[in-house]
Amino acid sequence: MESAVDALRVGLAIGDEVILLGMSTGGVLATWLASLPSLRQHIAGLVLISPAFALGHPLYPVLKHSFASLRLLPGSFGKRVRSFLIKAVIGDTKASPALSEEHQRFNSLVYPTQAILNL
Repeated sequence: MESAVDALRVGLAIGDEVILLGMSTGGVLATWLASLPSLRQHIAGLVLISPAFALGHPLYPVLKHSFASLRLLPGSFGKRVRSFLIKAVIGDTKASPALSEEHQRFNSLVYPTQAILNL
């Protein structure tokens, strides 16, 4: 999130308004920035390309509430439990098939499942 805020600051240093563009997880960050009341007056537009508002795993609808409640556990215990469950369900890495040459070129199709903990 800090990188998104830094990028916005650079844009606002150049001009009075910015158009936010976000793809996948960047779309979620752009939406978050656009939702901040203190920044709304500086956002001229928002372009989202396939924003990752939810995970594409078939078990996500079942597990999302359980995982959210684990955030209430003290300290890092909840994160360790979520990490263990993600590895048990999905494995160490998540791989998505390329839909086209462009899709493969411009997207991260394989990533560690631990990245899901930050979504």
